[in-house]
Amino acid sequence: MLEELLKHDNLGNEGEWGFVLFEALSPNQGIRVSELTRFCTSNMFSISRSIKGIISLLNFLSIVYMREDKLFLNNKTFEPKNFKSSTDYFQDTHFFRCLFQKLNDTGLKEELFNGDNLKFSHTQNQFYVKSHLIKLDLFSIRNLLISLKFLEQDQIVPDHLFINSNFTDFFHETVVYEFHEKQKSRKVPIDQLRKSLEQKDEAGKQGELFVLQYEQNRLKNHPHFNKIERIAEIYSNAGYDIQSFNDLDSFIHDRFIEVKSYKGEIAFYWSKNEVEKAKQFKTKYYLYLVDRALMNDDDYVPKIFQNPYTKIFRNDIWKKETESWRITLED
Repeated sequence: MLEELLKHDNLGNEGEWGFVLFEALSPNQGIRVSELTRFCTSNMFSISRSIKGIISLLNFLSIVYMREDKLFLNNKTFEPKNFKSSTDYFQDTHFFRCLFQKLNDTGLKEELFNGDNLKFSHTQNQFYVKSHLIKLDLFSIRNLLISLKFLEQDQIVPDHLFINSNFTDFFHETVVYEFHEKQKSRKVPIDQLRKSLEQKDEAGKQGELFVLQYEQNRLKNHPHFNKIERIAEIYSNAGYDIQSFNDLDSFIHDRFIEVKSYKGEIAFYWSKNEVEKAKQFKTKYYLYLVDRALMNDDDYVPKIFQNPYTKIFRNDIWKKETESWRITLED
């Protein structure tokens, strides 16, 4: 439905929308799309360029629904008797509330209004959008908001589209307020951060102890059983957590294990040092992924990856994201 909407470069204007909603569509009476198109174009010539876009947007906003090849008004979303005319309808925030909710649900609202293109004019005490920073495929929605007088073009700087002062409170509620809330959510108090790090440390420790016991059970008859060791706390820069043996015939450590625990989504952080060790040790390096929700089950086996540098780090099925960069100033 969204893809269909974005195909249209003309979504109508206030007069055309008013005609469709208050003249062409009747409460409790359906009409075929072809009949609606023919009726509208025969009564309003200009609507021929936008009627397909209008119908697509009506569907997108759930103002209409389809039943038995006919379009019906959805009185849960739009009730004509509550408005005297299209002017009243668009001066009210009802339409824009439906539109912004759908744009938000599909991720388009943030593309239309974001930190790059949304600004505040202190001289006019109003928010405005830099038109050229709106994505091209959203121009039809931009133009609709202009035609419905939600956005008003600045007479001095044509690229600036001001939010109509009649909709200031609505815009604060549906857009500006969310900006502030997102900023708050990105700020983590120091006590909360410290607690989170402590919880991560404890979860990591529990995962390492689980794998230590797992290896001891796997190699319980090994002559050097007591040399299966968790070295994470002793050597923090080792690049792995546990040194073990591949099998009973190994007489020196030849399995170097990095333990990562998770709950729910399989995701973990892999440090540069750990990656370098994995690259260096190749088939002797193992990554054990431990599901904390299952590790207390008697028969639980962690996910084990030998040579993870090749199987994970250089494999496109695993999504890698850079968390931070080390920047050095060179003279």
